[in-house]
Formats: sequence, C-alpha cells, structure tokens
Amino acid sequence: MASFLPAADEVWRLQRGGDEECLFFQRAVNGGKVITDNGTRQGIYVMSPSGQTLARINSLNAEKVLVMMKEGLAKWDAMPEQERWLPDGFSLQGEERWESSLPKDGLRLERIVRDIPKDGSLDGERYAKSNVDSVWFSKDEVWSILEAADAALPATSLYQIEDQWTDQTNTARTLGDFRGEVVITAMVFTHCQYACPLILQDLRGIQAQIPKDKQSDIRWLLVSMDSDRDTPEVLADYAAKNDLDPDSWTLLHGDDFAVRTIAAVLGVNYVKDSRGNFSHSNIITVLNRDGSVAYKLEGLNADSTACVQAVLEAVNAE
Repeated sequence: MASFLPAADEVWRLQRGGDEECLFFQRAVNGGKVITDNGTRQGIYVMSPSGQTLARINSLNAEKVLVMMKEGLAKWDAMPEQERWLPDGFSLQGEERWESSLPKDGLRLERIVRDIPKDGSLDGERYAKSNVDSVWFSKDEVWSILEAADAALPATSLYQIEDQWTDQTNTARTLGDFRGEVVITAMVFTHCQYACPLILQDLRGIQAQIPKDKQSDIRWLLVSMDSDRDTPEVLADYAAKNDLDPDSWTLLHGDDFAVRTIAAVLGVNYVKDSRGNFSHSNIITVLNRDGSVAYKLEGLNADSTACVQAVLEAVNAE
C-alpha cells in the first residue's frame, strides 16, 4: 500500500459534469473520450497522476481488488518516467462544490436513506430514489459536543427523572434544575403532626453544622407526598410559617405519578390512610452535584455526624 495514494470522489458528478475536473476523469476512464452515454464508470481504479488508467475493477471482493492493484502497479513500474506525471504548472478548474462550504478542521456526518418498494422487491433498486442528509460542525462545535458528552449525567442520577413539579413560588421545576448543587432532601407532607416536624428539625440540625461559607452550595429540598392537599400555595404558607428561606429551601408539589417515582428512587415507603394522611419512611438523603445518592440518614433524631461529613465531601468534590 505504500506505493499508492488513496483518493475518492463522487463518480456520478465526475462522469456527468462538464467542468475541467470531470472531463479529465472521463477521458481517463473512457479511452480518452468524454462520456456521452448513461453507463456507470464507478469502481476502483489504479491511475497515474498524468491521468492514465492502469487498471480498474468494480468489485467488493478483496482478493480480486488486490490482483487488480498488482496489475496496475506492474504497469506503473513499466511506464516511462515522462508519461507518469502531468506537465509543470498543470491545473484543473472545477466548479464550485458544496463541500467547499464545509468548515475547515470540522466534522461532517452524512446519512443516506434509500427508498425500497413496500412489497420488498429489490428489482431496479439501483435506480431507487435516495435522500442524503448532511450536517457539519466547526471545530469549536465539535469540542462543545464532546464536552457535553463528558458532562452527561450518570445512570444513578435522580436528574434522569424528567417529571414536572411546581415549587412554593408556583414556578415549574424539574429535578435537573438542582444540578450543580449539593441537595439534602426528604419527603414530607404539611398536615403531618409527628414525624415530618421531626424530619424538619433534623434537617435544621444538619444545616447548623455546615460552615457558613459552604451554605451557598447546598439546596434543602422538601418533596411533598400529598399531591391532593399540598398545593404550591399551601407549601408557600408552610415555608413562611417555618421560616424556610426560598433562596436555599425549595418545596415541591407533583402529581401522584411523580411522587411515586421519586419515592421509589429514594427508597421512601408511604401509605395513605382514610383521612388523607400518610404513614411513611423517615429518610434524609444527600445528593451530590450530579444527583446521585451520596448518603442516607434513616430514622428520627438519628446521629447526623456521618451525614454532615457526606455533605461536606460532596460540597468539596471537584
């Protein structure tokens, strides 16, 4: 292969066009004459820089192609030196091609879709219509795509869940809105008289142990399991009564499906009774900046030392 310089072009353009590049190709593959018929000259050629066809084949059989290349190379070795090359200063002027609009040092993607008859017949398939879709990116755009891929969420991230929520300010939210923050979350309902006030008390206890210079990296998130009663307005009133600063505390209302989904992911079990109240697990969960679980604190009034440590590690992580 060291004796060959691979090159490729669109044979349809070359054998149908009338610019200098196309005419040069046509004469090279058609015995020195311009192509006037509708036949195809597609295939694999061994050609000299001077435009002489030394060997050719239209086959996908590797062994046959190799034989053809050896034949072409033998003819090249036998060619007089002066016949191998084009004259000094020779150039070909081709028509403006759409490929010239492609960005330099960029990336081009192409998809070709050929229409096959519905009955599955391949007769005449060679002449079937086809669509060519192309998209190209500059070098900077390619890098931005690669960087975005590197920044893709891990499979364990809660932010893969795309359910819609509404917060206490009546703003539409998704869990992905909290990406980049360390989130400490728990599921509660505002009519709860026992466990939920203690969960909130535990959250405040954890908050009190976080250094002030780390507080801006943390989002305190309460997710209501009571889709019927805990409307955004009720959550706003609950937040005000408990002095929950909206700059750092978010309370979410979602439909029953969204609530069940996040409860399953967080491992929170709950059962609604005939009065509309809930028996439920008591779990405080720490999420890292990508939304993966970093720590779970289970129970009420539990020792929060390890939880605080997990929060600080998540805050300090790159």
